[in-house]
Amino acid sequence: MQLFTKVDLPNFSKKIDFDTVSLLLGSCFSDNIGKWLHEIKFNSLSNPFGTLYNPISVGNCLQHIINGTVFSEKDLCERKSQYFSYDFHGSFAGNDKKIVLEEMNTAVKNARNTLLNVDYLFVTFGTAWAFELKGSSKLVANCHKMPSNTFNRRKLEVEEIVNVWDNLHNLLFEKFPKLDIVYTVSPIRHLKDGAIENMQSKATLFVALDKLLKKNIRVHYFPAYEIVQDELRDYRFYAKDMVHLSETATDFIKAKFTSAFFDKSTLEILKQIEDIVAASKHRPLHPESEEYKSFCNKMLVKIKSLELIYPNMDFSSEKTIFVKM
Repeated sequence: MQLFTKVDLPNFSKKIDFDTVSLLLGSCFSDNIGKWLHEIKFNSLSNPFGTLYNPISVGNCLQHIINGTVFSEKDLCERKSQYFSYDFHGSFAGNDKKIVLEEMNTAVKNARNTLLNVDYLFVTFGTAWAFELKGSSKLVANCHKMPSNTFNRRKLEVEEIVNVWDNLHNLLFEKFPKLDIVYTVSPIRHLKDGAIENMQSKATLFVALDKLLKKNIRVHYFPAYEIVQDELRDYRFYAKDMVHLSETATDFIKAKFTSAFFDKSTLEILKQIEDIVAASKHRPLHPESEEYKSFCNKMLVKIKSLELIYPNMDFSSEKTIFVKM
């Protein structure tokens, strides 16, 4: 007896291995999958501008990366001695303008370096609701806790989403001939917008993506939203706020991602890496024992053997732990 509706995964003929370069932009899927890929030593960068939610702001972020934009003091706003940019997440705010700008420009530079070698661009749309600065047509990526009367709130139109991303497709596929793009829609409900408004928002995103997916064979879709809605249709897969996903649900989506994008040889290497990462997080009862020192040496040997095959893999944090012991 099958007690849930199974979501079929697309057949991604272009797989991800440890030489694949991935850039992830957008909402929670990009955050969670990006951090996980980085932890298990894939060559990936996620959300260099911080978490972004609406498609236009994600597109603006990508345009800055393509252009290699250099931000200056004129791009900063200030509130309560905190400097920030409406193009970046609040994690980039600070009371020292020079440091804020340095962090922003370093983020752009790192993202551009990744984009120059990118194989896969993963883009997650969270909501079609966006905030526009009053007196201008600028859509902000983050409101930075500014008073609500600073903005006009509006729902993006399907065609404006399609136009922005269609233009980006043309630019990206011309500049980066080996690039494929994978879209997802965040399964997180934006209930602060209202339950009905959240459904309207997700519908807008799906219609826009349907149009984009039909335009180019190098544009794909990963059904993270559908997996949560159909295979995990139960509140036990949510966190206490009943909005965000639980660790179990996140792990389930990772397993689906693994099934869709990793081949057998990648999975074999991945098992070795996961063992090393898990071992580095283990806290022994007797760290001075010869047995544990021998265990650490075995882990260092495993790391060295992987580094010989993949010299760009970064095991620096794990090696620090094993060497200390």
